[in-house]
Amino acid sequence: VSLVRPRRITIQDQIERLRYHVRTGSSLQFDDLLSSRSSRLEVAVTLLAVLELIKRREVAAVQDSMFGPIQIKGVQAAELAT
Repeated sequence: VSLVRPRRITIQDQIERLRYHVRTGSSLQFDDLLSSRSSRLEVAVTLLAVLELIKRREVAAVQDSMFGPIQIKGVQAAELAT
């Protein structure tokens, strides 16, 4: 009998992953940070990571329409776009 262990995901892991993506200066969508079979836990942890980086002023998030995709940009890229 083998046990299936859920993938361990932490806020710090997601922060590092998000920082890696925004270092290139390109924007990404919130959905791009999630795995193809994301769980509620993964969505919640990823959201907390995004909110933490917004609080630290490292990223900016924009949602053009209600229920639309959430675009995330590094602060330098977001400042250049405005």
